[in-house]
Amino acid sequence: MLAAPRAVIAWASEHAVAGVNVARMSIDGHQAWLKRPAEFSAVFASRQAARGENFELRFSRNYGNSPRLGLVIPKRLARRSVMRNLFKRLAREAFRHALPVLPPFDMVLRLTRKPAQDRLSDRDARRAWRGEIDALLTRIAP
Repeated sequence: MLAAPRAVIAWASEHAVAGVNVARMSIDGHQAWLKRPAEFSAVFASRQAARGENFELRFSRNYGNSPRLGLVIPKRLARRSVMRNLFKRLAREAFRHALPVLPPFDMVLRLTRKPAQDRLSDRDARRAWRGEIDALLTRIAP
């Protein structure tokens, strides 16, 4: 049985690199994400981290040519699946936007503080969380 090749989606970036608007391509899901426990363990063992108010970004150099992201959103800190999925969406989108300037690192973004449940529908809270994730990603960019 023949299988169709995975599609690669291209879109114009809103972010400019060196003053030029760059057209980026999304990375195939198999390349962009950490999946195996050994990959996560290697990043946690590196001890390099950037910390924010709600999140911690651990990172280590990989020997590939593209950055990869792993997410750890513990159920004990975000009980509702809606909240966990919100954090994952925010992190993935921030990662996609930062992709052109990120070095080839394996990164694990981890929620470290329990968010207020009543702030789930608050747009200001979402912007603050996204801003914090963006700031952590730009800290490791060269």
